[in-house]
Amino acid sequence: MSVRDHCPACNSSFVIAQGTKGEKKIFKNGVIEFIQNEYSILKCKNCGLYFRSTILSDEQLNMHYSTYDYDNLHYESALFPPERFIKNYLKSKIKKQKTKILDYGCNEALFLSLLVQDFDCYGFEIDDRVKQVAEARGVKMLDDENLAKINYDFDFIILIDVFEHLKNPTETISMLVKQLKKNGQLIISTGYADAECCRDNLANYWYFSDCVQHLCMLGTDYVKYLSKTFGLNNKLLKSISHYDSTLDISTFNRLKFYLKYKIFLLGIKINKQKSLSNFLKYIPIIRKPLLWNSAPYYPPLHEKQVEKDHIVVILEKQ
Repeated sequence: MSVRDHCPACNSSFVIAQGTKGEKKIFKNGVIEFIQNEYSILKCKNCGLYFRSTILSDEQLNMHYSTYDYDNLHYESALFPPERFIKNYLKSKIKKQKTKILDYGCNEALFLSLLVQDFDCYGFEIDDRVKQVAEARGVKMLDDENLAKINYDFDFIILIDVFEHLKNPTETISMLVKQLKKNGQLIISTGYADAECCRDNLANYWYFSDCVQHLCMLGTDYVKYLSKTFGLNNKLLKSISHYDSTLDISTFNRLKFYLKYKIFLLGIKINKQKSLSNFLKYIPIIRKPLLWNSAPYYPPLHEKQVEKDHIVVILEKQ
């Protein structure tokens, strides 16, 4: 494991822990186990990035990605709401002459395969297992050497569920901005740390607690930092749910999950006031939530929770 006490985006030491710590967990990729030690989510007061304090080592991360089952990423190959939004946005920008688009972290290029008829599509992916699949779908695959030596002047560069995996997001964004043409657009879809459903207890929200490979999370302050640092025009900042709604969870149960979660968040605030906390612990209906160490069940990943916990950001190069 690696411990980070400085911001990985700007190297500032002025960081503040957000909420309670995340619990130690064991994750499995097939027969391989990864141990997630106790960690905090820190926010940099200089650039605004939210990041995990304890992460897997480079060797462990490489092992995780090389053994990950990519079939887990989509349900029946359907697009998630942020992907559909971005696809529709890009379709509205179609020109007679094909424009160039790079999907940074394209995986098997399922998303790009829907655009190859209208765009000149390029992809970047670190996992060699999926590159041939992407190429078979009509996508030109690039590597680090290509991006370092050749200026492609892309009209659009997209990062869909990739930002959270970046060890040094500012360094990566800097490299990608250089590959944009003037008035080209950088489109990022990722988890939203300032969303109401997770901001008070980020470390125990599924985005970090269930995903050991998620190293950081985007917030509004970091978007402003990127805009200022690279001279980008903020064209859009849209909150959106990552999953579609489902009828598998009744309205009554959704309300129950919501109330439990809100009580838990209230308990965090009450516990900071010892005199009030000591008094309320004598009331049976309140005592239990005050003693919870982690967030209660609040529809998990496999049940497609529909809170607006993601964000789509569009930044334009001036």
